[in-house]
Amino acid sequence: MNAKMIAITVLAAFVSVSAALAQTRSGQPQPQPTPQPQEPKPYGVPEGYMIIEGDIIVPVDFYEKGEPAATFTTFLRLWHDGIVPYEFDIDPSSPGYVSPSRRNAMIQAMADWEAVANVDFVPRNGQSDYIFIQDSDRNSSFVGRQGGKQVVNIFNWDREFIMAHELGHALGYWHEQSRLDRDNFIQIIWDNIPDDKKHNFQSRQEGGEYGPYDFDSVMHYNQCAFSNCSNCPDNNACPSGGRTIVVKPPFDTQWQSAIGQRNHLSVMDRLTMSFMYPEPNWRFLDLSCRCFLLNCIRAGDFFCPYDDMADAVNRTPAGGTLWLRTPGTYSALATYNKPMTIRCGYGTCELRGQ
Repeated sequence: MNAKMIAITVLAAFVSVSAALAQTRSGQPQPQPTPQPQEPKPYGVPEGYMIIEGDIIVPVDFYEKGEPAATFTTFLRLWHDGIVPYEFDIDPSSPGYVSPSRRNAMIQAMADWEAVANVDFVPRNGQSDYIFIQDSDRNSSFVGRQGGKQVVNIFNWDREFIMAHELGHALGYWHEQSRLDRDNFIQIIWDNIPDDKKHNFQSRQEGGEYGPYDFDSVMHYNQCAFSNCSNCPDNNACPSGGRTIVVKPPFDTQWQSAIGQRNHLSVMDRLTMSFMYPEPNWRFLDLSCRCFLLNCIRAGDFFCPYDDMADAVNRTPAGGTLWLRTPGTYSALATYNKPMTIRCGYGTCELRGQ
């Protein structure tokens, strides 16, 4: 390789991946209220479970147990090989019955994720772990693979990217505004949130952070989510016009009215999902991440990247791609005896020959 510096740049943003990524987090979170009793359980939520954050299904003792790891998507909670078996409620006598036209609409939402990651939704054929999709009076889903049958409840069958949002949870995403460093980018206006809805704005201590905050994510709340003020965001009698989320400068001009979109997957919705469910010949390198030292089962993947350039190059398959997971300067000194591609996950990465 030439000794000249090679600059690799790509667009950046973030999706709140519910993974225990061992990396530095910036910013101090705002004080948050003690979780309040939960609202009545909608149809389709199993016994022993409740809804938090508006649409996420967790055990009823979720808070008491300190948010147990079993409800989060670590690499152990991903769907094996990206294969997600699904089954619709096709019993016409069932309150959760899904009509053929609604099944087709959901399959299109599945295709949105299949197009950007190594994910394959397949009709269930006896698999023990699967999602069961049913009609409900509210949209909701578990986060990541739970084991056994897990429900995905849908109300908005005519909204493709609302369904994609729920599938994003099932694949492993928390909400974007739940990431620990969110207070550097947004302000939660607690006075505009009813006490019994404030639990929906808790930040996730376990949420892995990858890249800058993604205001454009399909997993982000809108600016008036759970507001107790009518006519939000134009209610002059309420702080900030009734908004529950205020985007901080200098991002506010572009994003204040745009957060919470449900019409596309953002750049980092797509990219991060492709990292969680990568192509078989992709490998990852992160010199700043010590996760490789933790009990890794799949060394070299997004959750467990290599921490040495020469080792990563050696272990990347011929014809594969080595992703530099974080921006920075990397020594390119290694033995290159096979074709491969080196790419930067986000920001700017520099490869130096010395």
